[in-house]
Amino acid sequence: MANYKVLIVDDIQANLFTLESLLLDINYNINIFKSLSAKGGLDILLENEIDLIISDIQMPEMDGFEFATLLKIHPKTRNIPIIFVTAIFDTNEYKQKGYNLGVIDYIVKPIDKLLFSSKLLNYIKIFQLQKSLNLSMQESAAIFNVQPTITIVSNENGKVSKINDIFFETFDYKDLEDFNKLHGSICKLFIDKKDNKCLQSTINGLNWIEYIKKNPEKQHLAYILDKEKKERIFDVKINHQVFKEKTIVITILTDFTNYINQQEEIRQKDIQLFEQSKMSSMGEMIGNIAHQWRQPLNIITMSVGNM
Repeated sequence: MANYKVLIVDDIQANLFTLESLLLDINYNINIFKSLSAKGGLDILLENEIDLIISDIQMPEMDGFEFATLLKIHPKTRNIPIIFVTAIFDTNEYKQKGYNLGVIDYIVKPIDKLLFSSKLLNYIKIFQLQKSLNLSMQESAAIFNVQPTITIVSNENGKVSKINDIFFETFDYKDLEDFNKLHGSICKLFIDKKDNKCLQSTINGLNWIEYIKKNPEKQHLAYILDKEKKERIFDVKINHQVFKEKTIVITILTDFTNYINQQEEIRQKDIQLFEQSKMSSMGEMIGNIAHQWRQPLNIITMSVGNM
């Protein structure tokens, strides 16, 4: 198991030694970082990936509350759990001040070794589990975002909750919040072609999701403007999944623009070849008719010449 990295901050060297000894006694794979000031702690945090901070409150220059406030501002440190160690813990206002800053617990001096060990071991296990979960979510997000097709997660009404990166590379939206603010549902992007060959928000009295669901054998195409305001054609497929008793709809948009344009070019060439073939056949037929007319005319001309 990888080292669990703990930063302890206290302006008194003896207190640092006590905390370090208590952490080592937990019998867990812990890598300990120490600082005699909040400023020194910030330097350590910016250079290392710390999993837990144990900090004194009463310190010169920058106390524990100011330290916690700065940590919550910086993106690198804002999610690191903090435990305060203090001898002053007698008012609800004092307790609430730390909790409002995201502090997860207080440990009162003098420290009870058994209570400290029990709390720390439980917290470490919880944090490790959370870390593993976050890693799994990041891996899932990475897989989701490298999909070559646009993938959209929504509820049954089309309200979007997740979109992969290729969507934002294709369409003119900064992020999911920007898209939801303007539309909320992917069907709002569909161009109405006034025919039955493309998807619209409502088709035959059904919303587009229900229409696709009831007509799985058909190919469903949607026309959407990309970020360059060019019309693109997408094949649309949906998949329903039930998660925690809620139905989610996964919509896959595959860009068929080039394929359909190529098919149209082939169709036009076929029409052109057919027309050329017809003209050639007509020319051949006219040539045959002219030849057939020329034969009796030649005979008449020869007969007249012989008279």
